[in-house]
Amino acid sequence: MNYQEIRQWLSNRPVSDLENGVARVKWLLEGLDNPQLQVPTIHFVGTNGKGSTLNALQSILQASGYTVGRFTSPSIIDFREQIVYQQEMISEDDFARIVTDL
Repeated sequence: MNYQEIRQWLSNRPVSDLENGVARVKWLLEGLDNPQLQVPTIHFVGTNGKGSTLNALQSILQASGYTVGRFTSPSIIDFREQIVYQQEMISEDDFARIVTDL
């Protein structure tokens, strides 16, 4: 599938497909050999301020020479904004390739 086809597929999924989200994420991560355990990770949770805190910390870490990737959810405008590496959204081609591989 290409990026536009994947966007349409994701947008049209019934809400019932999203049930058991935690179990599905756990299954997916285990199938990928738990990549979240292979890199230092900071997990932001809460009601307010996560995005601004994340952006500030990302800037500080990058200014200190760290390589920073982030995953946020939900997306606001574009599904790709959920996956960012060094302040650049994932490309449409890479997004499509990864979703297709999964």
